[in-house]
Amino acid sequence: MANAYDGMEGYHKVKDLTFAGRSATEYRYDLTVYAVEVHLTTVIDKEIGITLFWYASGKTYEGESGSATFKVFSFKTGSQVVAPVIG
Repeated sequence: MANAYDGMEGYHKVKDLTFAGRSATEYRYDLTVYAVEVHLTTVIDKEIGITLFWYASGKTYEGESGSATFKVFSFKTGSQVVAPVIG
C-alpha cells in the first residue's frame, strides 16, 4: 500500500517528507473536467502504507467551492498494534 499511488493515473509524487513523526511520501492529483476543478493531496506512510494526511478541494467556474481535510497528528506503533490477517 505504501507505493499504491506510484504510477496511478493522474497522481504524481511531490516529495518525500516526515509527517506526524513518520517517513512518508506526498502525492498530488489535479483534474479539470468541464467546469469543475478538483485537487487532491495525499500523504502515505512509507513503512505501513496508511494515509496520514488527505486534503481535497474543488471549485466550479460559477464560483462554488468546497474542501475537506483528514490529518493524523501522531501515530504510535508497538506491541499494542496488531495488524489483521486476511485469508
